[in-house]
Amino acid sequence: MKIKLLTVFLTMLVFVLSGVNAQPADWKVSSEEFEFSMPVAMSLKADNGFLSGVKDRVAVFYNGKVCGVGALITKNSAGQHVAVFTVYSNLSAVEGMNVKIYDGALQKVYDCSQRLAFKALELKGSIDSPLLFSSVGLAKSIDVYPNPFSDQLIIKGEDVERVEILDLLGKEVAFLKTSGSSSARWDGTNLSGASASEGIYIVRVRLKNNSGTRIFKVQKR
Repeated sequence: MKIKLLTVFLTMLVFVLSGVNAQPADWKVSSEEFEFSMPVAMSLKADNGFLSGVKDRVAVFYNGKVCGVGALITKNSAGQHVAVFTVYSNLSAVEGMNVKIYDGALQKVYDCSQRLAFKALELKGSIDSPLLFSSVGLAKSIDVYPNPFSDQLIIKGEDVERVEILDLLGKEVAFLKTSGSSSARWDGTNLSGASASEGIYIVRVRLKNNSGTRIFKVQKR
């Protein structure tokens, strides 16, 4: 554990000394302006897949103010690129902070479909089990509910052609061919015919003229 933390620290030090400044110009945070802090570990996913570039960034906002900025500076044992950074606040607890992703290759900023709950000094995620934050993607053109679900997940949209269920490592758990219908349903069965384990999953939806991802939770009764 100490070796892993030392590796992360050295990687961050090299990153800072390199003078790389790839995030949008207004993504800057001054820790001295805040009273409380919280360490966070995140993996990032935009519409074109998991991010891993040296120029990719994640930023956390509250009331429009930047409260933390992270870069994908380390890998975990599963090969995921992880951003390990600190989020700040002047409140000891905040129910929901907005999160944005910057794709350095595309030079594009995405809003995330999830919000981050802040609690002073509480560790959120870890290097080997990071929080997954993904771009909004199809948030405005498709509905995925109930979330969490235990019996049946319903995916509704216009001209849904294919639905894939993935685990957090991107491995396919199930897929649905819908042939342009307006909805699809998943009963929680994986490719082997068994019930999917409880946990967080990704649904990747392909529409006739669009595609994107959403995050949901399988919750057993």
